[in-house]
Amino acid sequence: MIPTLDEMVRGVVGAALLLRNDQSTMSAFDVSWQGFVKSFFAALLVLPAFVVVHWLQTRDVPFEPTPMPIAVLAYALQWAAFPLTAAALAKLMRRGPQFVPYVIAANWASVVQIGIVLVVVLIGTVLPLQLTGLVLLAMTMGLLLYDYLIAKLAFDAEGIEGVGVVMVQLLVGMLIQRLVAG
Repeated sequence: MIPTLDEMVRGVVGAALLLRNDQSTMSAFDVSWQGFVKSFFAALLVLPAFVVVHWLQTRDVPFEPTPMPIAVLAYALQWAAFPLTAAALAKLMRRGPQFVPYVIAANWASVVQIGIVLVVVLIGTVLPLQLTGLVLLAMTMGLLLYDYLIAKLAFDAEGIEGVGVVMVQLLVGMLIQRLVAG
Protein backbone atom coordinates (compact mmCIF):
# COMPACT_ATOMS: atom_id res chain seq x y z
CA MET A 1 0.00 0.00 0.00
CA ILE A 2 1.44 3.30 -1.08
CA PRO A 3 0.18 6.35 0.78
CA THR A 4 -1.22 9.28 -1.16
CA LEU A 5 0.68 12.55 -1.16
CA ASP A 6 -1.91 13.93 1.25
CA GLU A 7 -1.37 10.98 3.63
CA MET A 8 2.41 11.47 3.48
CA VAL A 9 2.14 15.19 4.19
CA ARG A 10 -0.29 14.52 7.02
CA GLY A 11 2.06 11.95 8.55
CA VAL A 12 5.14 14.15 8.32
CA VAL A 13 3.32 17.25 9.58
CA GLY A 14 1.86 15.19 12.42
CA ALA A 15 5.35 13.97 13.30
CA ALA A 16 6.68 17.53 13.31
CA LEU A 17 3.80 18.63 15.53
CA LEU A 18 4.85 16.06 18.13
CA LEU A 19 7.65 18.49 18.97
CA ARG A 20 4.95 20.61 20.64
CA ASN A 21 4.65 17.92 23.33
CA ASP A 22 0.88 17.97 22.91
CA GLN A 23 -1.12 14.72 23.01
CA SER A 24 -3.70 16.15 20.61
CA THR A 25 -1.11 16.05 17.79
CA MET A 26 -1.56 12.27 17.69
CA SER A 27 -4.89 12.90 15.93
CA ALA A 28 -2.92 13.80 12.78
CA PHE A 29 -2.04 10.13 12.25
CA ASP A 30 -4.11 7.41 10.61
CA VAL A 31 -3.75 4.79 13.35
CA SER A 32 -5.58 2.06 11.42
CA TRP A 33 -3.85 -1.08 10.17
CA GLN A 34 -3.65 0.54 6.72
CA GLY A 35 -2.07 3.63 8.28
CA PHE A 36 0.43 1.36 10.03
CA VAL A 37 1.43 -0.36 6.79
CA LYS A 38 1.55 2.92 4.84
CA SER A 39 3.79 4.54 7.46
CA PHE A 40 6.62 2.23 6.40
CA PHE A 41 6.72 4.15 3.11
CA ALA A 42 8.66 6.67 5.17
CA ALA A 43 11.65 4.33 4.84
CA LEU A 44 11.70 5.01 1.10
CA LEU A 45 11.34 8.75 1.65
CA VAL A 46 14.25 8.76 4.10
CA LEU A 47 16.58 6.50 2.08
CA PRO A 48 17.96 9.09 -0.39
CA ALA A 49 18.84 11.51 2.41
CA PHE A 50 20.34 8.62 4.42
CA VAL A 51 22.60 7.80 1.46
CA VAL A 52 23.69 11.44 1.14
CA VAL A 53 24.36 11.73 4.89
CA HIS A 54 26.34 8.48 4.90
CA TRP A 55 28.42 9.65 1.95
CA LEU A 56 29.05 13.10 3.47
CA GLN A 57 30.08 11.63 6.80
CA THR A 58 32.41 9.00 5.36
CA ARG A 59 33.98 10.66 2.33
CA ASP A 60 37.03 12.06 4.14
CA VAL A 61 37.52 9.66 7.05
CA PRO A 62 41.06 8.34 7.59
CA PHE A 63 39.83 4.76 7.99
CA GLU A 64 37.89 2.36 5.76
CA PRO A 65 34.23 3.45 6.04
CA THR A 66 31.28 1.09 5.86
CA PRO A 67 30.60 0.46 2.16
CA MET A 68 27.33 1.98 0.94
CA PRO A 69 25.63 -1.39 0.20
CA ILE A 70 26.40 -2.57 3.76
CA ALA A 71 25.13 0.73 5.20
CA VAL A 72 21.89 0.39 3.21
CA LEU A 73 21.52 -3.22 4.40
CA ALA A 74 21.90 -2.08 8.01
CA TYR A 75 19.36 0.68 7.30
CA ALA A 76 16.83 -1.87 6.00
CA LEU A 77 17.43 -4.20 8.95
CA GLN A 78 16.89 -1.34 11.39
CA TRP A 79 13.56 -0.56 9.73
CA ALA A 80 12.59 -4.24 10.09
CA ALA A 81 13.82 -4.49 13.69
CA PHE A 82 12.06 -1.37 14.92
CA PRO A 83 8.47 -2.69 14.87
CA LEU A 84 9.65 -6.03 16.27
CA THR A 85 11.36 -4.29 19.16
CA ALA A 86 8.34 -2.04 19.64
CA ALA A 87 6.08 -5.11 19.72
CA ALA A 88 8.26 -6.73 22.37
CA LEU A 89 8.26 -3.53 24.42
CA ALA A 90 4.49 -3.18 24.03
CA LYS A 91 3.99 -6.69 25.36
CA LEU A 92 6.50 -6.28 28.18
CA MET A 93 5.07 -2.92 29.23
CA ARG A 94 1.43 -3.89 28.64
CA ARG A 95 1.05 -1.19 26.00
CA GLY A 96 -0.57 -3.29 23.27
CA PRO A 97 -3.08 -0.60 22.21
CA GLN A 98 -0.28 1.95 21.85
CA PHE A 99 1.90 -0.26 19.62
CA VAL A 100 0.37 0.81 16.28
CA PRO A 101 0.24 4.56 17.05
CA TYR A 102 3.83 4.44 18.36
CA VAL A 103 5.21 2.75 15.25
CA ILE A 104 3.25 5.07 12.95
CA ALA A 105 4.41 8.21 14.75
CA ALA A 106 8.02 7.01 14.88
CA ASN A 107 8.02 6.02 11.20
CA TRP A 108 6.77 9.42 10.03
CA ALA A 109 9.07 11.15 12.53
CA SER A 110 12.03 9.54 10.76
CA VAL A 111 11.34 11.88 7.82
CA VAL A 112 11.56 14.90 10.13
CA GLN A 113 14.67 13.49 11.79
CA ILE A 114 16.57 12.83 8.56
CA GLY A 115 15.75 16.35 7.42
CA ILE A 116 17.35 17.70 10.59
CA VAL A 117 20.33 15.37 10.23
CA LEU A 118 20.86 16.31 6.58
CA VAL A 119 20.81 20.04 7.32
CA VAL A 120 23.19 19.69 10.28
CA VAL A 121 25.60 17.45 8.36
CA LEU A 122 25.59 19.86 5.40
CA ILE A 123 26.31 22.78 7.74
CA GLY A 124 29.03 20.68 9.36
CA THR A 125 30.87 20.44 6.05
CA VAL A 126 31.78 24.13 6.30
CA LEU A 127 32.44 24.35 10.05
CA PRO A 128 35.73 23.64 11.82
CA LEU A 129 35.98 20.01 12.94
CA GLN A 130 35.67 20.78 16.67
CA LEU A 131 32.57 22.89 16.16
CA THR A 132 31.08 20.25 13.88
CA GLY A 133 31.47 17.69 16.67
CA LEU A 134 29.63 19.94 19.13
CA VAL A 135 26.85 20.65 16.65
CA LEU A 136 26.45 16.91 15.93
CA LEU A 137 26.36 16.16 19.66
CA ALA A 138 23.69 18.81 20.23
CA MET A 139 21.68 17.44 17.29
CA THR A 140 21.93 13.90 18.66
CA MET A 141 20.72 15.00 22.08
CA GLY A 142 17.83 16.87 20.45
CA LEU A 143 16.84 13.84 18.38
CA LEU A 144 16.93 11.61 21.47
CA LEU A 145 14.62 14.09 23.19
CA TYR A 146 12.34 13.94 20.13
CA ASP A 147 12.34 10.14 20.37
CA TYR A 148 11.37 10.49 24.02
CA LEU A 149 8.44 12.76 23.10
CA ILE A 150 7.27 10.15 20.60
CA ALA A 151 7.48 7.43 23.27
CA LYS A 152 5.64 9.67 25.71
CA LEU A 153 2.85 10.81 23.40
CA ALA A 154 2.34 7.75 21.19
CA PHE A 155 3.41 4.90 23.50
CA ASP A 156 2.24 6.45 26.78
CA ALA A 157 5.71 5.88 28.24
CA GLU A 158 6.75 8.78 30.44
CA GLY A 159 9.73 9.24 32.71
CA ILE A 160 12.03 6.28 33.11
CA GLU A 161 9.77 4.12 30.91
CA GLY A 162 10.06 6.58 28.04
CA VAL A 163 13.82 6.81 28.50
CA GLY A 164 13.95 3.02 28.54
CA VAL A 165 12.01 2.76 25.28
CA VAL A 166 14.38 5.23 23.61
CA MET A 167 17.46 3.46 24.97
CA VAL A 168 16.28 0.00 23.89
CA GLN A 169 15.55 1.25 20.36
CA LEU A 170 18.93 3.04 20.26
CA LEU A 171 20.80 -0.05 21.47
CA VAL A 172 19.05 -2.34 18.98
CA GLY A 173 20.00 0.05 16.16
CA MET A 174 23.61 0.17 17.36
CA LEU A 175 23.71 -3.62 17.63
CA ILE A 176 22.47 -4.00 14.06
CA GLN A 177 25.06 -1.49 12.84
CA ARG A 178 27.79 -3.37 14.67
CA LEU A 179 26.71 -6.81 13.42
CA VAL A 180 26.26 -5.75 9.80
CA ALA A 181 29.14 -3.31 9.44
CA GLY A 182 31.56 -5.42 11.44
